[in-house]
Amino acid sequence: MRRRGAVGWAGFSPDGERVLTASQDRTARLWDARTGRELIVLRGHSGDIWSAGFSADGARIVTASEDKTARVWDAERGCALAILSGCSRSFISADGSRVATTSNDNTARIWDLAANAALTGDTAEVMAAALTNGRGVRTRRERADADAGDQC
Repeated sequence: MRRRGAVGWAGFSPDGERVLTASQDRTARLWDARTGRELIVLRGHSGDIWSAGFSADGARIVTASEDKTARVWDAERGCALAILSGCSRSFISADGSRVATTSNDNTARIWDLAANAALTGDTAEVMAAALTNGRGVRTRRERADADAGDQC
């Protein structure tokens, strides 16, 4: 598996059959884990891709970029299903119905993909987030005086 830009993220699909990479060349790529053959190139971001991941069933991929968007992709066809604005990192829920995002604008949001709408969230210098059992998002803040792991 050879890439043109530096790879900032790589991970296996839930079934271990595919590898997803995200890169500074503004693409994410899906590879066959056994042969190393490139399967799909996900294009659309206008900046480096900083994070990527699969839904638990492997049907969807989410990427987030320095272009301040997160994109949800169909993992079989490579087409964009949703574009979410104001994001720099993203995490997809186990069932693929929600995406949690964090941003340098001090926000964490949960996006309902069916409604294509954001639910408001944390607004203190958010550095990381994770979905918690589908009920909320746990965040980690940069400021030393903030509680780590606040739930919004």
